[in-house]
Amino acid sequence: MVTESSITAVGVFGLIVGLLLFAGGVTLLILSIVSTVKGKRRIGGIVGGGIMLIAGISVGFTFGMFALTAGFLTSSASSAEIAAMNSGLQSALKEKDGNALYSLCAEESYSGTPLELYDADKICSYIEGDVKSVTYEPTSLSAKNKTHFAEYKYTVVTEDGEKYTLYIHSIESSDTEEYVGIQHIKMYKGMKVLCEVGTAPVLN
Repeated sequence: MVTESSITAVGVFGLIVGLLLFAGGVTLLILSIVSTVKGKRRIGGIVGGGIMLIAGISVGFTFGMFALTAGFLTSSASSAEIAAMNSGLQSALKEKDGNALYSLCAEESYSGTPLELYDADKICSYIEGDVKSVTYEPTSLSAKNKTHFAEYKYTVVTEDGEKYTLYIHSIESSDTEEYVGIQHIKMYKGMKVLCEVGTAPVLN
């Protein structure tokens, strides 16, 4: 299992390698330039120093971004938990099952009014006809202390070609377990807002 400490170690190692390459490149570049100015013609050293500089920057940036991104993901809900929630949401919307949708909602609101069973039923009741497909994509990720927030865009297409779009705010992990789950849903049919339930988390 990948842990935050192992990711940090990889990131630190990569950054050190990048810094060493960068420092070596700068040193080689300076020495080569000085030698060239003195007429010793060490063009190869200048090229080598430039390559080391670029490699150092690339390695440091790549490993640094890896550590930051992977660290964020592993410190939030596990990928299995996120996948399970999204799978449950897709199934609930496809079956238009209000109870299943409500089971994925948070017990408490982070910023206001929590979702109720009738809110989930209302969402499902707006979908007319048999559902052909439900797809989703993440639109934003953020965090405050140990609480991790996400917004997803779900697209529901029926057999009749009708298209519904739902923007769903959820909390994926938190020290306050009651916050975990769906916090807010805003539903569109085309450009028209059909309904908005719950409260979107406000990060003060």
